[in-house]
Amino acid sequence: MRILLVSLALFGATHFSFAGFLVSGRISGLKPGAKLVFNVPFDCWYESSRSVPVIPDSRGFFSVKLAIGRPQVFFFELDGRRVRLYAEPGKSVVLSAEAPDFPRSLKFSGVLASENEFRCRHGLAWTDTSGNVHPDSIRQSRMREAQYGRRMLQKGTFPRHFRQMTEADLRWLAVGDLWEQSWRADAWTAGDRAAPDREKWRNALIQAYEGMDLSDSLAQASYYYQLAVTYLPRFVQYRAASKEAFAAWVVQFFGKPFPEIREELREKGETYWEYRVLDGSLTGIARERAIAGLLIHQSASGSLGYLKELSSGFHARFPQSIYRPEVDRLLERYLRTQTAKDQGIRWEEPAATLDSLLARFRGKVVVVDLWGSWCGPCREEFASHPAVKEAAKGKPVVFLYIAVEHTPERVRRQRWQETVRFYELTGYHVLAGKDLEQDLMKRYESRMVFPSYILVDKSGRIVNLHAAHPSETSTLLAQLSVLL
Repeated sequence: MRILLVSLALFGATHFSFAGFLVSGRISGLKPGAKLVFNVPFDCWYESSRSVPVIPDSRGFFSVKLAIGRPQVFFFELDGRRVRLYAEPGKSVVLSAEAPDFPRSLKFSGVLASENEFRCRHGLAWTDTSGNVHPDSIRQSRMREAQYGRRMLQKGTFPRHFRQMTEADLRWLAVGDLWEQSWRADAWTAGDRAAPDREKWRNALIQAYEGMDLSDSLAQASYYYQLAVTYLPRFVQYRAASKEAFAAWVVQFFGKPFPEIREELREKGETYWEYRVLDGSLTGIARERAIAGLLIHQSASGSLGYLKELSSGFHARFPQSIYRPEVDRLLERYLRTQTAKDQGIRWEEPAATLDSLLARFRGKVVVVDLWGSWCGPCREEFASHPAVKEAAKGKPVVFLYIAVEHTPERVRRQRWQETVRFYELTGYHVLAGKDLEQDLMKRYESRMVFPSYILVDKSGRIVNLHAAHPSETSTLLAQLSVLL
């Protein structure tokens, strides 16, 4: 009953009622053609599909109305610098800033001016990376900032929604900021070279998480709480000091022998792992929101492994969820593409070598895309493919997609074809076997990265093993034009 009351207090109803939130103002000193980008996230994830680009006028003035369904943060980005500002349905805020000193020069007026000034003043609007980057120093300084911020919040006369969300942000500031700064420091992706630093980040995170309520029902709208929960599956992986310690935890958590668990995770994918950790670590509205957020993010990013099973389970467990409309909206695309006809999609038989595969397309210029369904950057590039294909329309150009998959054999083909259909990748498709994968590795001298793009001339000769990415559209088209 308490969870239900908290849910209603947070959101006011059993569904979101979206209303316009007006953001306007002036950014002076902008470069010609500069673009502002606004993004209304479901949680802490920046989803490009939710972005609203705005080009200010010649004097830097702009105005945009965003669809806001509840009190929350929204992202505002200029030249790769991103801030998190506060919004409420039906209200507005006016911004002003000097572009060269953005975001430090931000000033506010209008209805929500004091709320956003408070967030900027107390380190909640953006991550400051100019100071000490020692993990424990970050943790301690954020804890001090949070204590001071809470005192100032109590002295202010802010509305309940803002006060509750900001209290939670301050409560979770140390955990969330450590995650943001550790990723910037490449602490988790730099391999053994970062091992000493990784130990420092791990210890700081362990201390920051200690004593925190992961099912904090009053923190559901908090950006920093959402970061802490989103990265919880990673934290479970990283907090173990050794592979043996991690394996022991996994065995205890899953209640199965480790080899059996490892095979299960390989088959069902990373989404399954994240789901199991969130489901086993959270309760109440926190669990419901976290699983909804996982579904929304994975479907938006095209990470399709275990998506169908997860969505079925979510609908069965939470039939009246306030998050269901958002979940269903994003899942609709996945369900539609999986039942659609394969128009323009041609499934090719595998080949032992790249040369034998390319021989099938002699007389055409071939754009080869080396990718995998597990590869996030590969999937991000797919959004730029239609522009390249449109420019090449009517010309002797074919698009050949070679997928390298690491999932078990029994689900590999399904995962591959699901992703191709989801992104509606017209062209020729090959699922690489071991021979073709080894041949590709030799060509790249064992330094093949994903995604990679290859250009092949009409005679079947490889002319560029490192062609421009589709997102570099003009460069790729220029490279193509030389071969036509």
